[in-house]
Amino acid sequence: MLSAVSPKKMPMILQNIKRVLKPNGYVLFRDYANGDFAQVKLQDKNRMISEDFYVRGDGTALDTSYI
Repeated sequence: MLSAVSPKKMPMILQNIKRVLKPNGYVLFRDYANGDFAQVKLQDKNRMISEDFYVRGDGTALDTSYI
């Protein structure tokens, strides 16, 4: 989820999540691993736009620098 946004916007997104989360609420994150299938598949398709930052076919991003 967070990998689909610019790393610069991640703090703002987390603040917004905290603001709207109900007391005792849950947030589920989908995470990636360095070298996982998603990263390898994007490397094979030459979708890297900078080091550890890839763009998917739908225009969303995969950032593996935080892994």
